[in-house]
Amino acid sequence: MALDVCDILACTASWETPQADTNVFDGQLHGAMTLTECQEACFNNASCTGVDWDQGNPNDQFCWFSGPWSGDWNIDGALGVTHYNLTRICGKWSEKLSAGSKIPKFKVSSILKIAQNGCNFGDQGQS
Repeated sequence: MALDVCDILACTASWETPQADTNVFDGQLHGAMTLTECQEACFNNASCTGVDWDQGNPNDQFCWFSGPWSGDWNIDGALGVTHYNLTRICGKWSEKLSAGSKIPKFKVSSILKIAQNGCNFGDQGQS
C-alpha cells in the first residue's frame, strides 16, 4: 500500500521560556555554531527534547542536546548556559495546509511540493 503524503505528520517547534543558568546533565554535544542551528538540529532529531546553549564555552562546544539519555536538571548551577525545552506540535500535512498554517522549513520542500500537487486543500480550490 502506497503512503499517502497527505497523511504524513507535520510538526512545528515550540521552544518554552528559556531557563538561564540551567543545563541538563549528560547532554549530547552537537556542532551547531548558532542557537538557531542548534534548535533546528534538535527539532530534526526525533529523540531530542531540548537544548542547552553555552555561548561562552571556550572550546566552541555551544550546543548540547537533551533527551531520554539525559540526567537531572542543574537549575541555577550552570552560569552562562541557557536551557530551552522543545515541544513538538504535530498534525497532518493536509490539515496544516488547509488551515493556512506555515509549514516549517526543516527538510520538507520536496514533501511539500508533492502535497501541494496531490492533496485536497478544501475551499482553496486546489487538489
